[in-house]
Amino acid sequence: MSIVLLLSVLCSVFLPVCNSAELCQKMTSCSCRNSKGLIDLTPLAKTDGTAAFSDLLDPLGNFKYSWNPCNPFTEGTCIGVAGCQQDTNSGDFDSVGKQDKAQFINDVTDGLQIQYTDGAKTLYVTLKCDKKVTSKLDVTGEKPTRSQQYYLTLHSKHACPGSGGGEGEDPVSIGTFVVIAISGCVILYIVGGVIFQKFVRKASGAELLPNYSFWYSVFGAIHAGLLFVFRCGKGNRVYSEI
Repeated sequence: MSIVLLLSVLCSVFLPVCNSAELCQKMTSCSCRNSKGLIDLTPLAKTDGTAAFSDLLDPLGNFKYSWNPCNPFTEGTCIGVAGCQQDTNSGDFDSVGKQDKAQFINDVTDGLQIQYTDGAKTLYVTLKCDKKVTSKLDVTGEKPTRSQQYYLTLHSKHACPGSGGGEGEDPVSIGTFVVIAISGCVILYIVGGVIFQKFVRKASGAELLPNYSFWYSVFGAIHAGLLFVFRCGKGNRVYSEI
């Protein structure tokens, strides 16, 4: 049971990271599937050659952005694109991504994104699940440290897993089931162990914790390891008096 508790600690630390980094398998240029279900932006897409989201101004007011999921659109000199940028000063149009270049990626900071490319330019559309919103697109524009990389953020119920393909509510993922199962085992281990220690072994104080000596040695080793790291390997030195 000590191993079970140790595994639960590891899962609680690493499983959320693994789930957040889970790949969403591309189905089309605007849909993908992961363990939680299908994400499908088709209901938001226009099919008449225009953009579903058009002329959205960036925070600095230098550029306008247009984007259409699923289907290519044309605006100005942007022909058959997924995303288009217009300079508010010169009025020039520039493609920032093509539909046939769409890829689903997981950004460490922003989460699930659709990445579009066209030459040296890249458009990232971050997908944020919001079941209370049909569609809301925010413009970040070009990040100062990432030239020719442009960022939009879509808040929508269609960005939620299970929102497309008639799948209904999101199913419980395998990771969630594992966490629930291990958490139940941990609770049973602690409660059952305390009862056993108290009424069978007549223990008291800290020794009520099941396998107290084992966990004491484990956390003692962790404490020693942390001290070793923070002291850069320099321990306390004791010299004999000459």
